[in-house]
Amino acid sequence: MTDSETDSGEPASGKAKRDRANRLDLPPGARHSVIDDLQGILIGALLLALAISLFREATILTGGVAGVALLIDYASPIRFEIAFLVLNLPFFALALWRMGVRFTGATLVTIFLVSGLTAVISRYLVIDSINPVFAALAGGVLNGVGIVALFRHRSGVGGLTIMSSYLQDRGIARAGHVHLVTDLVIAAIALLIIPADKVALSVLVAVVFSFVLSANHRPGRYFG
Repeated sequence: MTDSETDSGEPASGKAKRDRANRLDLPPGARHSVIDDLQGILIGALLLALAISLFREATILTGGVAGVALLIDYASPIRFEIAFLVLNLPFFALALWRMGVRFTGATLVTIFLVSGLTAVISRYLVIDSINPVFAALAGGVLNGVGIVALFRHRSGVGGLTIMSSYLQDRGIARAGHVHLVTDLVIAAIALLIIPADKVALSVLVAVVFSFVLSANHRPGRYFG
């Protein structure tokens, strides 16, 4: 074995690059630029707002703070956009303390984008009818892909994503599993507000969302 090879036979330079990538110790050109992060956050927020719009039309739920905000929307005159903003405020102390200024700032931008885009979509996207099963499946996928986009650009969407991202970064629990458990709790509470068949579809949303998130967001797999 030459000096340029490792014990596994892999060229030393290749192993060094792989190890450096796994540690996120990357050259400046390999990291996301500000423009990269902004477009990723915008796309993620748009996907989440589209998912929320499908859920509202079908009177079903998602999980986390968004799910609670939807319950408030269904049970009171308070619209989702307002409830979502207000409910997320207490979580920013945790984000600032544990996740840093950069993550907290990006998450704050995301929350305002989701609220604003949801309001815009409700005005300009008029759905006469929607199949609830389709809304659950498509909304769950949009939700999962949107969260993955946000996580890839070091942002969350407040509330539960702040907590789940922190737990996954520390190796305590997978983000998808944290979301699944909390989503099921929210679905149980929802039985007091919406019909049981809608709650059943909300559980389907949670399963689809958890699958998409767990399959596509794993620590050490992606970098940049």
